[in-house]
Amino acid sequence: MRFILALAAAATATTDVFLASDRMAASAAVLNSVCDNSQPTALRLHLLAPTKEAAQTLATATETACDGAVVLPYGLAEFEAQVRTRVGEEPMWTTALSKVERSKSTYAVPVVPWDRDEKHTSPYNHARFYAPASTLVMLDDDVIVQGDVTTLTTRNKAVAAGCQQWYVG
Repeated sequence: MRFILALAAAATATTDVFLASDRMAASAAVLNSVCDNSQPTALRLHLLAPTKEAAQTLATATETACDGAVVLPYGLAEFEAQVRTRVGEEPMWTTALSKVERSKSTYAVPVVPWDRDEKHTSPYNHARFYAPASTLVMLDDDVIVQGDVTTLTTRNKAVAAGCQQWYVG
């Protein structure tokens, strides 16, 4: 098995991909689409799941497509501890501010009715802002990649793929 679960070997990959989710089946589809369209040996996959074991299980489930990729699995508790150490701050979803009712507080950004969904306040939605690499491709668990992510460079503008966007060709 050439699929690598390693922290030390991470320096050999060229493109960092960050996926944070508690939906493992959806995440497997995303990872398979990334690896099917890119050279896996050029990828360093940061996988955040509820537990490190779940992230490792996700890595194992996608090892055929992602053979040769460097995989860095994180559990949520471990990731939060790393954020505290690396950034020196509490992850926002662990603070009292994250518990403020956003629609009624004068101290929170007001929201429109469609943005009251709990997925928007999920740690997996906000973890991307604490990702351990400075340049990376950040993916949601509802995105299927149809191109080679290793061709993205720092010269490119930011590209967003969200649930409210559609491409009509």
